[in-house]
Amino acid sequence: MAIILILILVPGLVRATALEQLRDMRHKMRIEFERQRKERNIVRQGQDIANSRLATLLQIIKIMKTKIEAQDLRLAQFEQQLANVAARIGPAQLQTEHHDTPALEPASTIDFFDDAAEEPLTQPRPDSNLSSPIM
Repeated sequence: MAIILILILVPGLVRATALEQLRDMRHKMRIEFERQRKERNIVRQGQDIANSRLATLLQIIKIMKTKIEAQDLRLAQFEQQLANVAARIGPAQLQTEHHDTPALEPASTIDFFDDAAEEPLTQPRPDSNLSSPIM
C-alpha cells in the first residue's frame, strides 16, 4: 500500500515542484523584462534630449550662417561704394602727399621719467591741476 501511495503522490509532488519552478522562472523573467524596458526608456529619453539639443544647435548654426551671409553682403556693398568713390576721385588724388615732417626720436632715447625723478612723490607736480591728494 505504501508503494501505491508513493506511486500516486510522487508524480503529483514532482508536478507541483515543476509548476512552482515555472512560476518562479516566469516571475524572474517578468522582473528582468521590466528592468530592460526601463533601461530602454532611459536610453530613448537620452536620445530624445540629444536630438533636441542637436536640433537647437542646427538652428543656431543656420542663424549664424544667415548673419555671416548678411555681413558678407554688407562688406561687398561697402567695397563697391568704396570703388565708386575711388573711381570718382581719380587715381592721382588718391596718392598721399609727402610732407616734410621732422623725424621723431627713437623710443629708446626718450627719457619719460626725468622730470618725475627730480621731484618728491608726495607733492603734486606744479603743472598738475590737482590741488589735493587723491583719496
